[in-house]
Amino acid sequence: AGQMRDTGQEGRTETSLEQAIAVNEAKAADGLRGVFCLPVLFTDATSEQVEAVGRYGFHFGMAAQYHNDLTDVWPTLDRGRAAGGDIRRRKMTPMVAVALASGHRGSERLAAYYGGRGEPGEEEVAAVAELIDRCGGRDWTVAQNLKHMRLAAEHLRKADPPPALYDDILAASARYLA
Repeated sequence: AGQMRDTGQEGRTETSLEQAIAVNEAKAADGLRGVFCLPVLFTDATSEQVEAVGRYGFHFGMAAQYHNDLTDVWPTLDRGRAAGGDIRRRKMTPMVAVALASGHRGSERLAAYYGGRGEPGEEEVAAVAELIDRCGGRDWTVAQNLKHMRLAAEHLRKADPPPALYDDILAASARYLA
């Protein structure tokens, strides 16, 4: 359901930050909450531990999605795909919603791009990435990524899973990011 909502946001400049965040929640966070809770349900964990692991999964999912949004525009590794796929598709990610709402003078140019049509060239993609950065979208997304990683770690500590389950949770997290 989240992926359907995600593709439905492409080219829609009227998407609010709350709507864009809700897409990320549905696309990544809600599903990972369940993925991490399921094995815990087959243990003698308390309901508080199950809830804490679920919150870990949710916040890990949000952090992973923000990381994905950032590396799509500003890749840190060569992943065999062109940078800026979300920009090319005019996808309304939370960082774009933040940049559009920033009031920065570049936000009008950004709105014109996201309201437009056609296949952008490399220079245009790079210019849009620069506008997202100058309008605060990148900094906001980095801050959200760090916040959700911190919250994920707090909830995993609260869950206090047995060592073997803790190792399984971390291994599953690493596989998700790979």
